[in-house]
Amino acid sequence: MSRRRRARPWAPYRDENTQPVSPTPQLFRYDALDTRNPNAIRLVRVKGALGYSALSYVWGRPGRHHHIRLNGQVFRVGKNLWDFLYVARRHLTNSAIWIDAICIAQDDFNEKNHQVQMMSTIYSRAKKVHVWLGSRWSFAGQALELIQENADLTDEDIIRACMGNLEFWEGFKEIHRSDYWHRAWILQEFVLARRCILMANEHSADFKAFQKMITRIDRILDKVRPGSSLSSIAKSFYYTITLGGRDLWSMRELFPKDRRMNWFAFGFDHVDDGTQWVQPKACSDVRDRIFAILAFTTHGSSFKVDYRLNPFELLLESLWLEQPGDVWVHEAEKATCMTAYLLNITPLSIMMYSDRRRQMLRDPCSGKYVEIPGDVELLHLRSASSDLDSRRWLKVAAPGREDSSTLWHPWDVSGMRGVWRLDDLIGIPRKAHKRFALSFYHQVDAILVDAILVIAVSFDRSRPTEPASLDRNTILVNDDLTDDEFLDQRPKGCRAVGIYSATCTPKPMRVYYALLEIPVEGPKTRLSVRTATTVGSMRSRGSR
Repeated sequence: MSRRRRARPWAPYRDENTQPVSPTPQLFRYDALDTRNPNAIRLVRVKGALGYSALSYVWGRPGRHHHIRLNGQVFRVGKNLWDFLYVARRHLTNSAIWIDAICIAQDDFNEKNHQVQMMSTIYSRAKKVHVWLGSRWSFAGQALELIQENADLTDEDIIRACMGNLEFWEGFKEIHRSDYWHRAWILQEFVLARRCILMANEHSADFKAFQKMITRIDRILDKVRPGSSLSSIAKSFYYTITLGGRDLWSMRELFPKDRRMNWFAFGFDHVDDGTQWVQPKACSDVRDRIFAILAFTTHGSSFKVDYRLNPFELLLESLWLEQPGDVWVHEAEKATCMTAYLLNITPLSIMMYSDRRRQMLRDPCSGKYVEIPGDVELLHLRSASSDLDSRRWLKVAAPGREDSSTLWHPWDVSGMRGVWRLDDLIGIPRKAHKRFALSFYHQVDAILVDAILVIAVSFDRSRPTEPASLDRNTILVNDDLTDDEFLDQRPKGCRAVGIYSATCTPKPMRVYYALLEIPVEGPKTRLSVRTATTVGSMRSRGSR
């Protein structure tokens, strides 16, 4: 059980690399001309506007490195990036390209935080983005070449040149099977790009031509009669496009029309219909699942990226992104549920981060005692790299649930049969005027064990909470609690309690949290937990 969480002193976010402009700029001074050379003259080189392209690609698993020469010195890069540079040396000579693995000093936390903060700006301002699908494909390059050459032809020409070409279909499938479409960072890199160029092997195609070809093929197949020569490929075509980034392509079309498009709203609107993008994506660091969507959140532009945070601290900090002050409390619940899901947060992991001294903890969901390994945080950070890494993490953080989704759900006040409400579980200081809770449930035999994460947020410590009229859904609190009294509470089933002061928000934000274990015996007394898409209204004082 934790005490007050220590945090770095809060300070408003400022760009540390911004330099003040001198009111009296220095005048130009000539370098000495070599007058001993009778042919020595000075020339003026007129520079155009600075323009660059950016690379969007898969880093690949660590360990497979190649070497390149960078400013005359040896520099290590991954195999997939080396393959791109090998192609770029022949087809993109004299081009200015922004490549994250090279242009960011990965070991410098300050620079990495600063540059990741700018990722959406970097990709949205690039003249074009090269989408590198890799060089391991046999037919993907040829398919891209056919798409670029034939996208504007008639339906008959497309049928003859592409749809009747077996190599085209093999390449079409390879494009959609690429790991690229399942990366977390692709949302910013691909959706925000002005222009995308798909690349595979030595070939490329403009994404507009690629999308136009898919639309044309879809229209052609829609008119095909059953039993015709093309009817056999229709089923394969529709299955293939679900493997790639179809939902991502839709977001790329929608974003220019609605710059306020919110990722959490998009995710919850599509969470039950098979939309792939709302599912967790692969990345080398689980925290990137949040940093990669900042451009598509309500307050992401004012959120400071900080890789020194552990995943649980990032969960608490990210309450700012869809803060309860701007949305209904149950909408903040849903956004927090999705954030915890993306970060692979489990009840046991909250206990780990809240009390790092304990080497053995009892999992609130399974009831099992788990030995905490020394590299537990590293396991967590890598848990988004692959399915294998995810199972390794869940084996520690959610024993018995390695192969299932670790889902959180909004706490259902009305579904508690009138037995428990939040004020029955733990007291919360009045100044924390935004309150809600998440439920993480797991069934063991005939017993349903709920772990409840109670969260309360205060955005201004000095501001008093105004009295509010009460109704049957109002959450009652102990108005007299101090911070120390909140930490000293020992309600039954309390597994972790703490106070966290945010460091990544533009104004002070304090988070009160408590993890509670609620066992309910027998199938007739199971708690009612609503899904994220059907949650009803839950109000607290100070909420709309």
